[in-house]
Amino acid sequence: MLSAALLEGWLSLAAQSIIDRKYEYAQAIRARAASHKAALGRNLAGVGRLAEEAKAHKMESAIGDAGQLLEKLRRDAIEKAEGVVPTTASAPRAVFEVKRRRTCLVWNPGGVSVREARAERRLSDRGRRAKRKSTGGAAVQTEERDRALAETLEHEDAEDGGGDVGRGTALRFRGCEALEAIIDEVKGRHAHMFMLSETHLHGKAVDDVADYIGMRLGWQDLSKRCSAGAPEYTPCVIQAPAAKGEWAGVLLAYDPCVFKVIGTQVLVPGRLLEVEVRMIDDSTKMLIYACYMPQQNLPKELHAKAWGKLEEALLVAHMPYVIAGDLNAETAKRLKSMHGIDLDKGGACKRPGEAFLHKLMHGSALDELERPVRLGREDFTLLHVIKTPSIDSEGKVIEGEISKHVIDHVLHGGCYGRIGGGQTFTVKVGAEAQKQYHRALGFDIITTDCEERCSHEARIA
Repeated sequence: MLSAALLEGWLSLAAQSIIDRKYEYAQAIRARAASHKAALGRNLAGVGRLAEEAKAHKMESAIGDAGQLLEKLRRDAIEKAEGVVPTTASAPRAVFEVKRRRTCLVWNPGGVSVREARAERRLSDRGRRAKRKSTGGAAVQTEERDRALAETLEHEDAEDGGGDVGRGTALRFRGCEALEAIIDEVKGRHAHMFMLSETHLHGKAVDDVADYIGMRLGWQDLSKRCSAGAPEYTPCVIQAPAAKGEWAGVLLAYDPCVFKVIGTQVLVPGRLLEVEVRMIDDSTKMLIYACYMPQQNLPKELHAKAWGKLEEALLVAHMPYVIAGDLNAETAKRLKSMHGIDLDKGGACKRPGEAFLHKLMHGSALDELERPVRLGREDFTLLHVIKTPSIDSEGKVIEGEISKHVIDHVLHGGCYGRIGGGQTFTVKVGAEAQKQYHRALGFDIITTDCEERCSHEARIA
């Protein structure tokens, strides 16, 4: 077995050899600078100083590395001499590269809302009282319970300031069917972010929905303005509410344990939201554009404004990006394959947004490698039941008529393998079949992280 003194001497020689080589490299730099003295001029002294600083820094690094190696060899020698069995804390560790897939969902629910659970209790109580009256009255005990409940509700209203029930608890609010459905999908698919197009939120409802989502999913950050009492939290929900009188709106909610939001900007109110995020796994940055582009019946000026703002944002983007949401436009590939419309040859679009989408994907000023590309198969995302199946007077079955469109998309650019997935699925809302609904999209943001594990030899020991 090698002694510690012999190891220390060997390491000293190795460190000195490393230092000598670094010194020779610094001398070569100095000689090269001297040979170009005419070109360098008065910067020669600066070059020499940088070479000396580089030499000193590399000497310190070499000595530090040698010291760490010596300490490890000493520890291993003592353990082998004394027969010490390595524990989980002291065992040698190996570093592995781990890839994680962070799932994100995109959906157009056609509007979301929350309602006070207390108001629903009042309605149910009124219904029970009306039912008892219609059946011939009620027992004295039941009446007393109703009276006590009414007094309790009035007392709670008085304490809350005349009916202001506050915000932020899942007990005081209840989401609509669409909101409850997407929350269930997020939980069931273990998603870490979701985006909603066409939220239809205005005024106080914007904050109410954000608080409800934050509480139901636990996506909250500690508020910077905490009071002296209990800590206050803010929901990790970002929105671009619609302008007054307009039925639009965009919402993005995220898990703060996975994403760190660096900056947000509403490019077009109710239509286009830009969010810059940093992945906590590997510290990489990305731009997310949550969209709800104008419908085909709106003025062309609004289409030009929304799509123009998106293109301008992409031209100055300096990092990978994802565009997700209801774009109200089909791609040139689908228009050609399903409808025989060739946009490259001047074919007429079905919707105004399709010309802008085609320009963004194929004819914009973006570099070819940074232009947006659609993720996943082009399965239908919008179903419209034009006519339901029926039976005529003669007993013949009349077939129904439906139309299917692909107007919801996930586009990405400059990601270079960091975006995956690309599935399309139906969000179950209520028990009754809908005549028109959007399907949801899912995609994964792939991150790379390092993870330490005990080596195989340590586990065997």
